[in-house]
Amino acid sequence: MQTPQYQIVSIDRDYSKGLTPRFFTTRPQQLAGLIENNEFEIIINQINQYFIEAETITWKTIIEESFSCISCGLTNCCFKNQYHRKMIELQKYLIQLNRKFPSLQFIHPINNGFLCFEISIFSLQ
Repeated sequence: MQTPQYQIVSIDRDYSKGLTPRFFTTRPQQLAGLIENNEFEIIINQINQYFIEAETITWKTIIEESFSCISCGLTNCCFKNQYHRKMIELQKYLIQLNRKFPSLQFIHPINNGFLCFEISIFSLQ
């Protein structure tokens, strides 16, 4: 009987463009043969885009946060703020990726405090 083995690959956070969570787009060597360079770069760029959109300040976010402050956070029970909505969208995107790549599991960066983005590689041995 084969037992599943897994290895975790970490993609480090890129602090070169500020404090908004961003991750390096260079594919780690461990993922060679499992995902193409350009596809990996597209995936990481999309993940980075979710964080950029989540932290973008607009009139809508100002109004949302003002109502939240005035109501002592009670409006958060009725609707989610922009950051929370984008993190939910990111989670759905990661679930979609996990279905597309059955030997890989993309783990939401919130699980490790946005310090890195982890991908688990599964193999039978």
